Amino acid sequence: MRSMLEIDLPYILVDGRRFRGDVRRIEDLRPVLMENLSDEGDAYYMFRDVRPVHETLRYDITVMPARILGREFIKTMGHYHDGPYPEIYGILKGEAIFVLQKRAGRDEVLDDLVLIRAKEGEIVRIPPYYGHVTVNPSKSMLVLENIVCRKCRSDYEPYIRMRGSAIYVTVDGIVRNNRYL
Repeated sequence: MRSMLEIDLPYILVDGRRFRGDVRRIEDLRPVLMENLSDEGDAYYMFRDVRPVHETLRYDITVMPARILGREFIKTMGHYHDGPYPEIYGILKGEAIFVLQKRAGRDEVLDDLVLIRAKEGEIVRIPPYYGHVTVNPSKSMLVLENIVCRKCRSDYEPYIRMRGSAIYVTVDGIVRNNRYL
């Protein structure tokens, strides 16, 4: 059964319980953006552990308002998992583009790069050892749910070192990040 979800940022209500999200600010995203920008403000909101699913799993909700930063659509910071942990995403509202990439030993060399477009009601599975970025390419708010192992830790450093993922999703289309080989 689906939870009842109400959004009143920076809060959400899930089945009548109120949660305050952790805010990822635009300033936090600067190291992974295609362009150097001076924009400020909230980029997106992360609500951790909002519903019990299993003692070894965590259920989160992410809310990403529509926004364009320079020419790039708003996106998450991007991260790899610190072990063999998959992650499952569901699109509760809006649409998303997931940029998945698998390293070939070094940050700048990839074994695989996958783009997945998903809309409301669809589910996306992030395989183990894949880094991922979520992009909101629309004019509407994106609301995601995800389930991940509690032991899993996110490693943001490769995305910071490489100034984002191997591609940027922009209003002009896909732009290659030349820091990757």
